Amino acid sequence: MTHHQPSVDRLFEDPSRTGPFTFDADVAMVFDNMIERSVPCYHQIQHLMPHLIRCAAPHANRFLDLGCSTGSTLCQLASIFPTITGIGWDTSPELVQRAIQKAQHEGVSTRLTFEQADMTQIPLPNADVIIACLALQFIPPAQRLAVLHAMHHVLPSNGLVIVVEKTIPYHETNQAIFESIYHQVKEENGYSKVEIATKKKALDGVLIPLTGQQNEALFETAGFKSERFLTWMVFSGWLLHKQ
Repeated sequence: MTHHQPSVDRLFEDPSRTGPFTFDADVAMVFDNMIERSVPCYHQIQHLMPHLIRCAAPHANRFLDLGCSTGSTLCQLASIFPTITGIGWDTSPELVQRAIQKAQHEGVSTRLTFEQADMTQIPLPNADVIIACLALQFIPPAQRLAVLHAMHHVLPSNGLVIVVEKTIPYHETNQAIFESIYHQVKEENGYSKVEIATKKKALDGVLIPLTGQQNEALFETAGFKSERFLTWMVFSGWLLHKQ
């Protein structure tokens, strides 16, 4: 495989790789392919991001991406909005390294900073817009409210947060239905039943989803007005306005 070809996620073909899931060097190598094939609405989310910002926070200049992974979101926003600056945090040094390389490759590295940092451990920098795309779900549920309070604290009065989370259905009867359809879609994207089952086991206890209502209760308690902009089976996106 040449360096320029996107690395295809085949990590969970090994049925012994049952976890716990970590964002290590192996995952960083295939992350972009993994997320495109694992999150059915990922392209739609990326496409909506600049529209949401243009309409909801047109004067925003400082962006903070918590759980920035390989930097795709910030790099896209920096290329669309020529005056913004952004900081991306991730706990995985391997993902941060990939984000730095991506920003350099796309010619936006002078306005973007990527750092290895844990949003539960250190104060957040000030920002006009905070993005938490598939990030809160990896934080222990008991710590999520504190992180949302921290976001509220560093935003200006008209500040905005974009949150995307994996969710569980309101009604338990739908859990098996939604999960079955989600797994079918992953198979359509080229994953085998073994890969799907192995990864599910690896993520158990690492990725802890809540219902939409539980997420919205946390947002409200932290001082945000929330509105869903997207739902697909087991994924939801919200726009949070600081009250």
